[in-house]
Amino acid sequence: MDGIKAKVLDKVKAFQKDAQIWIDNDKSPVSKLLTKASQQTKLQPLHIALGVAGVLLLLILFSDLFCDFASLLVGAVYPVYRSLEAIDQKNAQEQRRWLVYWIIASVFLVTDFFYSFVSGVIPVYAQFKLFFLVWCVYPMTPSGPEVLYDKILSHVRARSGASSAPAPVAAAKESLNKLVADANEVKAAASTAASDFAAAAGGASQ
Repeated sequence: MDGIKAKVLDKVKAFQKDAQIWIDNDKSPVSKLLTKASQQTKLQPLHIALGVAGVLLLLILFSDLFCDFASLLVGAVYPVYRSLEAIDQKNAQEQRRWLVYWIIASVFLVTDFFYSFVSGVIPVYAQFKLFFLVWCVYPMTPSGPEVLYDKILSHVRARSGASSAPAPVAAAKESLNKLVADANEVKAAASTAASDFAAAAGGASQ
């Protein structure tokens, strides 16, 4: 038991050390807010972060209304901000990531709308929805939505024939080329007929 306890304490200390390093080096608004709160309360930024995380965890576990509000922030407000940022920075990789996110999020929201009765059957559905959206926006490579798109949605589109959309365009182009060729043949025949008519008219006048 002592060995297990020592390992757990080592893990906790390692987590605290890594979290403190992240707070000290991170330049995000969250880190700045923690630093400012630490200066005013005289508490360690890590302790403030853990306290806030504990309160949020309790709200997530016992308040579906809070989960719905958090899902709105995580699933819509934050992605809109990151999408606009990707467009402004002209970052093709980020633009693809957030475009795929909106595709997956739209599919999820449509499914959620038509199967809304599930929320009354599954007690932790609001929590599941929030954690799913957090997984979708979590900064990893590839992102969660990209994994779902590449593994599932792209194969569904391929089987349904959506990936063969350019075929009608190719057929239309081929028909247009044939039409142009026929028009050129008609033009050539008309030109030949006019020349023959002019020659015949000239011979008759002589």
